Amino acid sequence: MLDLGALPISDVFPTPAEADDVERAALHVAVCTTCWWMQLADDTPDEPDAGGPPATETSPTIRAHAVDLVGWLITEQLVPPGGRILELASHGNVLAGFLRERGLTDTTTIEHHSSALAAARSSGLRVVDGRLDAALAGRLAADRPFDLALDTFDLAHRRAPGDELAGIATAIGERGVAVIEVEHVLPLLEGARFDSVRHGHFAYPSLLGLRTAAQRAGLDVTAALRTSIYGGGLRVVLARRNARAIDPGVERLLAEETEAGLASVSAYDAFALRVAGAIEALRAHLVAARAAGRLVAGYGAPSRGSTLVNAARIDRQLLPFTADVSAAKHGREIPGARIPIVDPSELVRRRPDEVLILTWTIADEVVEQLRAAGLRDCQFVVPLPELRVIGT
Repeated sequence: MLDLGALPISDVFPTPAEADDVERAALHVAVCTTCWWMQLADDTPDEPDAGGPPATETSPTIRAHAVDLVGWLITEQLVPPGGRILELASHGNVLAGFLRERGLTDTTTIEHHSSALAAARSSGLRVVDGRLDAALAGRLAADRPFDLALDTFDLAHRRAPGDELAGIATAIGERGVAVIEVEHVLPLLEGARFDSVRHGHFAYPSLLGLRTAAQRAGLDVTAALRTSIYGGGLRVVLARRNARAIDPGVERLLAEETEAGLASVSAYDAFALRVAGAIEALRAHLVAARAAGRLVAGYGAPSRGSTLVNAARIDRQLLPFTADVSAAKHGREIPGARIPIVDPSELVRRRPDEVLILTWTIADEVVEQLRAAGLRDCQFVVPLPELRVIGT
């Protein structure tokens, strides 16, 4: 349904000396016309261990979401006081610390990236190295099932999501629940958010697809709601089949997805056309800015930014540099495009006419921070879901 070509591995940021040897892999997206599960169509590499601080430490928006999620778990009574929690971490964004702040201290975190694993252990957290499946869940829950399994954006990183769902079903036993957060495919399609498609992110779930996958693992979707995180998220509650009543909001959201065409190929064909338009609009804006002698710099070097600039054929002629808060990326480049990554202080020093926000899902936060840092006279370009320019 979407072919972005063979692009550099999304989350590998080479040094200038390594830039000519970057690995490329296909970014093709397919959708199953039986269960409407959307995923990468090729055997692409796993997401590498990028290192650096997690977004919960660098982004107030992501941190606020984590705090809100923990508060919601307690308000909705999805975990009892002193309950046993199994957390599936993603990108090092471990929530065990946030849970402890609310008195939920019996947590076990599963992490497989070495840098995030070391950071979690140094914080005194109980961490298991690996990926959840039924066998690992059986060992961890041998003495007592978990009251809550919490998966915040890890499921999309699994080549076989059914393995993780089977592990969740085993971990929570007959009476526990699971809460899963994913990037929601509905706003992704409607907003032509093609930069969400990146190596290591294998699945792009709808509630339609997620419900089918959960049922195969013996789980019901008992509640579902949309969130604003990462440009549009989906939060679902799972329980063993027939163990909990199903909230009416599940059927409402399923109907919303069906009405939007997610159970027909037309919605996915339309997405591909919108992506082509979004790519050309962004490139045309940058070409016009260069022709007018305007300096455009970037902000952020996320994995989604690699997809965006390479799919839009943007190089350092159109975007001479981008700034990122992660010191681990300074002196490196966005692969393929060879755009240097610098410290954010360079933006203030060089005072570009425009800043292209590659971390556009937190655009309001970025604009506020950069203006507070002294960039009051430049414009800010938000590339998606449709290109817009925030003036001075």
